[in-house]
Amino acid sequence: LKKKGVPLTKDSLGMIHYAGVGAELKTLYVYTNQDSPVGPIDVNDTSEVILLTVGDTKALFTGDLNFRIGGYLAKHGRGLRADIIKVPHHGAESMAPDSFLDAVDARFALVPAPASLWQHPRSQKMREYFSSKNIPILVNGVHGNIKVSFFENRFEIKPDRGAGFVSFPAKPPSRKSVGYIHP
Repeated sequence: LKKKGVPLTKDSLGMIHYAGVGAELKTLYVYTNQDSPVGPIDVNDTSEVILLTVGDTKALFTGDLNFRIGGYLAKHGRGLRADIIKVPHHGAESMAPDSFLDAVDARFALVPAPASLWQHPRSQKMREYFSSKNIPILVNGVHGNIKVSFFENRFEIKPDRGAGFVSFPAKPPSRKSVGYIHP
């Protein structure tokens, strides 16, 4: 990046990366071993937790967030509530705990994982969690590329294969009306 002249900046809590007409991209949380509220953490827990807000819709990007920081944020984090969650750590074991997912209270889950990992016992806990909450899931290793389009009062999700086109109002009548997609 230095050779190409790309500026590097250190991200910080509350940093706004983009603020435009009806949209904002903001870092909610980012920790290092030096400033971790839970003591030493592994590299996955240094993932940034970023919130995208477009109109009435919020999407939370969690990187590879693991159990220690995820558990801390479940108790002490603010502003985690989102309509869409990019599931931490490819949906595999050691990811953020259920209490973190409960705090986010997402209506839709996106999992960046190969089909083999998503169908492996390491991901069983996440499959069961989302199924028990009736939260639709799309996994790029199963459904291919997943396009999410944001509008003022709704969002649309369209995978390359499998589940078809899904459209959600910004404020759904109930989670039961959304349905459940399981790869």
